[in-house]
Amino acid sequence: MRTRWLPLLFLLMGPARGFAMRCPERVFNGAIALRDGRALVVGKQAACIYDRRTRTWTSTGPLNLPRREGRLALLPDGRVLLAGGHTDQLSILDFERATLAEIFSPVTGQWLEAGDLPDAPTNGHSVIAFADGRALVLGQDLQRYGEVFDPLLQRWRPADHAAGNRLQTATLLDAWRVLLTGGDVQVRTSMTWYDHPPTTQSTRTRVIEIAPAPDEKTILSADVTDGPNRSGVANLLRSTLMEIDNVVFHSHNGPRLLERRVGHAATLLSDGSVLITGGLTSKADEDTRLDGEESFQLRRTHSTRSAERWLPAKNRMEAVPPMAVARSLHGMVRLVDGRVIVFGGWQEETKSPLKSATSVEIYDPIRRNWRTLRALKQPHIFTSAVLLPDGSILVAGLGPFPEIYTVPR
Repeated sequence: MRTRWLPLLFLLMGPARGFAMRCPERVFNGAIALRDGRALVVGKQAACIYDRRTRTWTSTGPLNLPRREGRLALLPDGRVLLAGGHTDQLSILDFERATLAEIFSPVTGQWLEAGDLPDAPTNGHSVIAFADGRALVLGQDLQRYGEVFDPLLQRWRPADHAAGNRLQTATLLDAWRVLLTGGDVQVRTSMTWYDHPPTTQSTRTRVIEIAPAPDEKTILSADVTDGPNRSGVANLLRSTLMEIDNVVFHSHNGPRLLERRVGHAATLLSDGSVLITGGLTSKADEDTRLDGEESFQLRRTHSTRSAERWLPAKNRMEAVPPMAVARSLHGMVRLVDGRVIVFGGWQEETKSPLKSATSVEIYDPIRRNWRTLRALKQPHIFTSAVLLPDGSILVAGLGPFPEIYTVPR
């Protein structure tokens, strides 16, 4: 995926001016459901809470560090963790990192500092919260990245060799397991690695251990077995099943995706399988390899209509009928009746890249078919979709104001 247009997009949107908070606020850090049924929508400098029962918006206290493209995770105690992203300040090559993590308390309505992440990804990362309160940030900028948040010590620990890609999906299967799929990796010679490409026989094994003692210097360690080809590889066909117990993260190679995907969406279905839709893809038959000192991305990328499903009992991917509209960077949410709705997105390498940004489709896992629904009122990309208690959905994309979508009967 080419993201060189993103800094220009953010500049055109303009910086948030002052702290004259309005609700609903423009969405720069996503939206998430709170345990009491309300929805938290996070802007650049503060956030808003939407209560569907009273149809009202309420502003929160200000963020400690204004940011864009941060990621949210709901902790077991009902608080919300915000990590990563970037500020409006330009550095040499990109925006400066938002290095401060924060936690929002729905009880007090305030944001509290939650430790520093000096190398936190600026975009495209994942934040995963586990049942014991630990949270894992996975992603990649110039290097693969992983950090673990300890809720007791309120501090972060490095997660060396964690299976983080940029713009991957991270689907929580249960209290302790996560399925990671797709994403891309930009590799430099200083961090050469090899990850089971389709054209070469190789294995990659990881056993990531969390040191139980807080004063240990090496918090996480990993065993990696590399293949014979030592050049950097960007492989978007990979999936990883990550499990956690009291002290150890275990990462296992999952089945290969049926299609390369970046900026796709995934959600857990009622039967325990995972639906994976859209994203940017490439038809290249061979892996893209490192060339000198330059980082690289796959060429000829475009948004795809395709979908697939991970079957846990067989641990393999199964083809699903394609969507009507190709899309990436879209939102997806499962309804109470088990059906799944996709919202908005982006069409890469088309004359009308925002054509899919108002499109809405619904998938029936029993009938295995898609149906086009009434469109959104405004375009949304980098879309968050939050299911509300009455069955309506709050749709929030990067930049536009959120809207409430009522699913047609």
